[in-house]
Amino acid sequence: MSTCARECTEDTPLKDVYEHIQACEHGFVVVVDSTSHRVPIGIVTEHSICEQIIARGRNAKALFAGSVMSTNVKRVGESAPVANCREVLSNNPDAILVVDDQRRLSGIIEPKRLKALIGEPHPVAGRVVEGANASFVRKIPATNEIPAFGWLK
Repeated sequence: MSTCARECTEDTPLKDVYEHIQACEHGFVVVVDSTSHRVPIGIVTEHSICEQIIARGRNAKALFAGSVMSTNVKRVGESAPVANCREVLSNNPDAILVVDDQRRLSGIIEPKRLKALIGEPHPVAGRVVEGANASFVRKIPATNEIPAFGWLK
């Protein structure tokens, strides 16, 4: 985990948020509920700022961190074993945030780093898995399926 995490509140002006992003090595700022509680509720990236200003035509001067943040984040406890973090990667979160027992922000884990520590997640039986070639799609047999005989009931 990296403890170098920039944070702001929902009412932080976009100009200040952008300055924090530029100063941070992770490329995003963690939005917390308040400076006293420090419970993470989302992140702001350059992409989320551009999406609101360019794609949706919103006025940059009227935007705050809470209006451009992404809530596609996962929280992991400081004491959680790395092996139990496989499900955290399942929905491709924008960020993985480490929290303490009071749910306060402690640090950040890069999803790529977590994947390297636990190994690539193995596909779940019965789900469709796409290979490196986009045209290749195969179905992994479910636990109650024998590929030669089809589904057993």
